[in-house]
Amino acid sequence: MKKSFRLLLASVVSLAVLIGATAALFVLRPHLATIGQVVSTKAFGLTALLAVYLAFAVGRHALFRPSRRLPDSR
Repeated sequence: MKKSFRLLLASVVSLAVLIGATAALFVLRPHLATIGQVVSTKAFGLTALLAVYLAFAVGRHALFRPSRRLPDSR
């Protein structure tokens, strides 16, 4: 694959993960508050940002790591 295509693909996947993680956190926020008593809105926001950043970093690492190819045995 070309490097520019992989970069575009990584950007699209990262954006999808960011939107999905943000939506999931906002949907689950009331349930998390009633179950675990979230300490404060700031703590929740920082936790959400950390989770989104980690998802972004793992996604980019998975897309840009060198692929392992099996030796051609003919």
